[in-house]
Amino acid sequence: MDVARGHLHRVGTTHVRFDNAGTLAHALLVQGASHGITSSLSDAGAQALKAELKSALVAPPADADDMDSLVYRCAALIVQQAPQLDMDLVTFLVLVPMHACTKAALTSATRAWSWVLSERPEAMVAIVSAITDAWARSIHRRQGLYTTQLDTRAPLSRKTEMSALNRAEIALEAQRADELLSGHMLVLSLLSDCLEGARSSNAPLVTVLTRLVQHMADAAPLLSSHPLTRAPRLALVQLGLRVLSAASLDVYIESRLRDSVCRLALSWFAHPPVWSYGGDLRRGADELVRVRMVCTLLRTATLRADSLVAPATFSSTQRTVLHSALVLVPDCTLSRAIEHFQQFLHLLQVLYENEEARLLVWLHPTQSVKLPAAHATLADLHTAWRIDPRVAVHMGMRFHQPDMQAALTKLVCAEPHRVVHCAEALPFLLAPRQRDTRREPRQLVQQQQQQQRRGLKWLHTWACVPPVDAVEMLTPEGGGTSPLVLQYAMRTLEEHPVDLVFFYVPQLVQTLRDDTHGYVADFILKTSLISQLFCHQIIWNMKANMYKDDNCEVEDPIKPTLDAMVERIVAQLSGEARAYYEREFAFFNEVTGISGKLRPYIKRPKPEKKAKIDEEIAKIQLADGVYLPSNPDGTVIDIDRKSGRPLQSAAKAPFMATFKVRRPVTVRANDNDPLYEDVWQSAIFKVGDDCRQDALALQVMAQFKNIFTAIGLDVYLDPYRVTATSAGCGVIDVVPNATSRDEMGRAKINDLLHFFINRYGDEKSITFQKARLNFIQSMAAYSVVCHILQIRDRHNGNIMIDGHGHLVHIDFGFLFDIGPGGMRFEPYSFKLSHEMVAVMGGHDSPGFAMFEQLVVKAFLACRPFANEIVATCGLMLGTDLPSFKGKAHARPPA
Repeated sequence: MDVARGHLHRVGTTHVRFDNAGTLAHALLVQGASHGITSSLSDAGAQALKAELKSALVAPPADADDMDSLVYRCAALIVQQAPQLDMDLVTFLVLVPMHACTKAALTSATRAWSWVLSERPEAMVAIVSAITDAWARSIHRRQGLYTTQLDTRAPLSRKTEMSALNRAEIALEAQRADELLSGHMLVLSLLSDCLEGARSSNAPLVTVLTRLVQHMADAAPLLSSHPLTRAPRLALVQLGLRVLSAASLDVYIESRLRDSVCRLALSWFAHPPVWSYGGDLRRGADELVRVRMVCTLLRTATLRADSLVAPATFSSTQRTVLHSALVLVPDCTLSRAIEHFQQFLHLLQVLYENEEARLLVWLHPTQSVKLPAAHATLADLHTAWRIDPRVAVHMGMRFHQPDMQAALTKLVCAEPHRVVHCAEALPFLLAPRQRDTRREPRQLVQQQQQQQRRGLKWLHTWACVPPVDAVEMLTPEGGGTSPLVLQYAMRTLEEHPVDLVFFYVPQLVQTLRDDTHGYVADFILKTSLISQLFCHQIIWNMKANMYKDDNCEVEDPIKPTLDAMVERIVAQLSGEARAYYEREFAFFNEVTGISGKLRPYIKRPKPEKKAKIDEEIAKIQLADGVYLPSNPDGTVIDIDRKSGRPLQSAAKAPFMATFKVRRPVTVRANDNDPLYEDVWQSAIFKVGDDCRQDALALQVMAQFKNIFTAIGLDVYLDPYRVTATSAGCGVIDVVPNATSRDEMGRAKINDLLHFFINRYGDEKSITFQKARLNFIQSMAAYSVVCHILQIRDRHNGNIMIDGHGHLVHIDFGFLFDIGPGGMRFEPYSFKLSHEMVAVMGGHDSPGFAMFEQLVVKAFLACRPFANEIVATCGLMLGTDLPSFKGKAHARPPA
């Protein structure tokens, strides 16, 4: 090997690259480090290096090159000192980069360790022992796999914004996860190589690895639950099972270690099931391979209980722990412990086979592939409940057998204190309240109700559900007839940040219909004092819900309640909060007042109407901090005084104007990126048109977007902003740089593919291919949304193409139970025309195949959140919107 040219050297499956990161290391390599070191370093130089390493252990070098130099110089000195082994240097060689725990540091470190191991095999036990100590430190410091920096919240417990899918956010999350998780993965790879090379012949190494595996298993509850930690978790389980296979331990020690490893393997299933993150097929394939390897190891796992300990009962004075889940008490034999282990093992096999099936479906969404026959029994459920109740709860999300759902409900109601930290368990506690018990024996019903009343007392300490679930609990249908449920719902809403609850203002207002205890009113009043934006939005929404019709002629029964609430909210404002409220509402009333001044010009030519709009816009004086109701996250800093544009209407005066909005940058790649961005935003101001139905459809789309973002699924939705500000009035953001298919037709563009070619270039060009990809990804997302919400009347006027090639749907006047002409159905649940297929490349093209795959994936991603989506819509039933005129929807099965 030509070490001077930096060629690769291989130890096991770990590649090591010799480079000039450390000057001494490079000099030694050029002299022939692989064949023995001829030069030496003075004792003073060695001590100086140790001092530098000791300092780095406190404050690791910030620069990657400095870390590389330090690590390689340390490794070179260890190689140079043969046959002596300086344990201090070995410890520093491991602890310093592990203390930094970055991808760059541990990449260099694993290469240096591999070099040392290739030159000095006798150092293996010392290095692995140091890794054991360093790994324990990284657990304590919550680094790498144990980080708290990754977003592991449920999709609907994250801030939901009315904006287009932000691909930069997904890419940044993947990049952050790669930086945080890759280091430990490299270390696990090296440890696996060491075990593979030594097997059971190196007893000291296996002993050290046993201690390391015990550390890893004990820290399982601290592991991040981010979707991208699936592969590292599997690597941990693989290492643990392989160490157990190679070790020859006393049965007591082995049984305890095996129990710990099994609990480590089970820990992934204590969280809701998630799909593979992002669109990297290689990552998904790697996860599938690792799951299959774990399945193989589980099938061959056994508890070696032979001549070491004879099966026998123990006296009452010998409370010897044979298995952490089963303390040996009188009449507990070793055979019973083995039986428990076998039940544990069967549970793991079922769960990992289910995980394998899920990954197979995700990798091959449109193909018929043979799936593992993973079928969980009630015995498996009870085993999971005994070991970790969270696993049992989430088994209900993986296996949808009715008997399992019923058994899980009984378990939760019988022992609610065991799952108070698991928000997903709450529906099982509340399930008996929502079940029709008229056909059940009266005695059984009374017993269940008594048991549930006892269980509801634990709601005071129960983990918080997502905001939409908490809002639903404020209604009688959601359990709001119980004061304990109401108190839990209010505590949950108060614990969530205001910007999360802010998204559900329309639903929160509707719960005032049943607010007999005044909980909702108090919450609204308190929150209005905390957040001025919440205060303004809730007032606008209340004004929008006071009438059933657009012309303010039919009062909603809730109007007196809303009138009183608006008065109370405004009355409690004072000082700067009152001044801000007056500035904002004066500004918005001045803008919307243009519609009233435009009405005498309705039948005038468009130039006259535009001139009138521009004249009125010129009179508007911008006050400090004012914003558009549809853009509460940005302030208006300028107005295009010549942007007025009258819109088509027979008896009303809607118009469009353009504002310069300053918004905070939500995704910043580094600290040098700007904090704010200024954008020109056009908005439509409608009078006499109810915007609430459009707002609801777009609100659900924003929820879908959050779901897709949480798993990195690259499908595109643009839930543009619509805000209803009073009865029959509202503000609608204009999709920027977009052209409707109808406008294309008027411009003599009769073919969508030709439009793409004219705008983006030849089909083989990069710009066209990017636009085609954007079109496919947006088509997939909107197809699923249209199917689920039953959005109808999709024609050329409400389908647009933006500047990047994305398809965007607008105008949601017909959804759920209504359609044009009173029709409740259409031949297809989403629009897919021949020209759309042509843009994708044709029916037999890779582009159309991608579209089919993304449609299936988007649907699979949304399905677990069916209840939350239904709740978002169901809470609006009291508005009697046109979409709710038909037969009420049934709640989907759990």
